[in-house]
Amino acid sequence: MDNPEGRVEAGIRLNQAANELLAAYITHMNREETELIPWMKEHYSNAEIVAMRTATRAQLPPDRAFAILRWMLPSLNVIELSGFILDVKAQASAQPQAFKAIIDLCEARVGPSRWREVKRVVGL
Repeated sequence: MDNPEGRVEAGIRLNQAANELLAAYITHMNREETELIPWMKEHYSNAEIVAMRTATRAQLPPDRAFAILRWMLPSLNVIELSGFILDVKAQASAQPQAFKAIIDLCEARVGPSRWREVKRVVGL
């Protein structure tokens, strides 16, 4: 864009859109943590919750799953990421190429020191 005023206006719109996205995300996460997770724990066993999560993940098309993982993986702490990798590793015999793709994505998207710790924890 050659017009400086247009760039400023576009920047303002982009900033507003980013703020709206962040507000929606924080609202979603807050509701999940304060309402949905406690409700699920009251009504379902851990095994049932894992089964629901697994069934939901299995229905995602690979391109959508990897798009989600690209932004999700860097936000996970070592415990969360280790648990995720162990879950994927347990299912890797059925899809070894998918496991390798996820590991490659982790190496590209997760900070090096955190990724080294995850690899140590999960035995990679």
